[in-house]
Amino acid sequence: MAKDAKKMAESTKIKNLSRVKDVPAGTVTFTVMGGKPIVASLAKIPKEVQQHLMVHGLAQKIGDAITSAQAEAKESGADMAGAGNSTAVAEIDKLVRGVWAERTSTGGILVLALSRIMKKTEDEVRAALAKKSEAEIEKYEADSRVKAQIATIRAERAAAKAKGAEGALTL
Repeated sequence: MAKDAKKMAESTKIKNLSRVKDVPAGTVTFTVMGGKPIVASLAKIPKEVQQHLMVHGLAQKIGDAITSAQAEAKESGADMAGAGNSTAVAEIDKLVRGVWAERTSTGGILVLALSRIMKKTEDEVRAALAKKSEAEIEKYEADSRVKAQIATIRAERAAAKAKGAEGALTL
């Protein structure tokens, strides 16, 4: 098992559901509406069913990455098919190299927002972000100035799209 995957233990809280993944132990613990924890253990699941789970997880992980890349491409006006294809290849490559989680993109609207705020070119911002840790990038994404600039960019894009819209609105 890859180094990054061995360390992975993740807790997720969804409405009325707590889910804790413990990769080294091969378990997922579910707690529904604060009730008694329910543990699903890979050790108790037959190998052929484990294979289905792995393929399902692989499809989900790569599909999520493609969907995210395409949304970012759509937002920035880039080629959605190209973004999806290159992301799929990059995601598979990461997994083959034994890397579970790694940011594959520091582009799109975050780069544009930072370039406007910092008065730098998009290439300068992209290069600087490539050297930052995930935590540092998340701090930029959470910064109120960046959020405001992203909102401005989205408003500009919506206005430009509306300007090109045809036909009258009727009630």
